[in-house]
Amino acid sequence: MKIEMLRSAPGSADGIRHIFYEKGKQYDMQTEREVALAKTFIKLGYAAIEGKMLSPEYENKAVVKETLITEIKAKRGRPRKVA
Repeated sequence: MKIEMLRSAPGSADGIRHIFYEKGKQYDMQTEREVALAKTFIKLGYAAIEGKMLSPEYENKAVVKETLITEIKAKRGRPRKVA
């Protein structure tokens, strides 16, 4: 999967090496973990699949910020007990 970064962001596909992905550059994500990182960047609006435009949902920065906040809040706290 080839992606183009729409904004700069740090990332780690293998959990060991941290890479700073630069805005405007294209990256070829080949391994399973690299593809997972690419999908995360696309979901957050940090990247787009090479040659495709961003979905209108992510063109508005406020929507991206709200999405990030919602995802962070959803992961907080202790899991609920299931009866």
